[in-house]
Amino acid sequence: MEIKKRNFQIHADRMANMPRTNVKHGNFHHSAGNPMGTAAGINRWHIDGRGWAGIGYHFVIDAEGTIYQGRDLTKEGVHAGRPANGNSWAICLLGNFENYAPTDEQYAASQWLWDHLNKIKKITPEEHRDHMNTACPGKYFDLKEATKPLPKEPELFYRVVTGSFGEKENAERRVRELDKAGFQSFITTFKK
Repeated sequence: MEIKKRNFQIHADRMANMPRTNVKHGNFHHSAGNPMGTAAGINRWHIDGRGWAGIGYHFVIDAEGTIYQGRDLTKEGVHAGRPANGNSWAICLLGNFENYAPTDEQYAASQWLWDHLNKIKKITPEEHRDHMNTACPGKYFDLKEATKPLPKEPELFYRVVTGSFGEKENAERRVRELDKAGFQSFITTFKK
């Protein structure tokens, strides 16, 4: 998965800076009745309709699970009032989750994004309704599902064969060289 770069203009010079040390949370939203159901559309609505410097969210996830960059992580969001705007990264999933649940693709993207953000800075999850009198992100939104840890990838090992030696001493010398270089190595025997 990846984060698609912003394809719309924002006025970053008019946005407050947010030092990473301030960030404590990831704040989840849904777009609900937003008439502009894309990241670029939300940006336009936030600029023209609200008079903001650009999209209020740091990320937007569409129904297909595509993650779009909104504000830079170094800029304060406009999404849940004080103090949340100054201490959280905002994640908006497109849809009205008062009426239906996010798609499986949105949850998968949210889980990936949550993992990605937590590699940058350990954060705790919260919802818009934790800070304001709102139903956002909707009754069918499942915060535990959105932040469920990704399955651990199995640890893989790769075997490298460096050659065959006719004499045991040469094989042992090569193993010592590899061990000294930090590579676990060993000798196996076989018959021609």
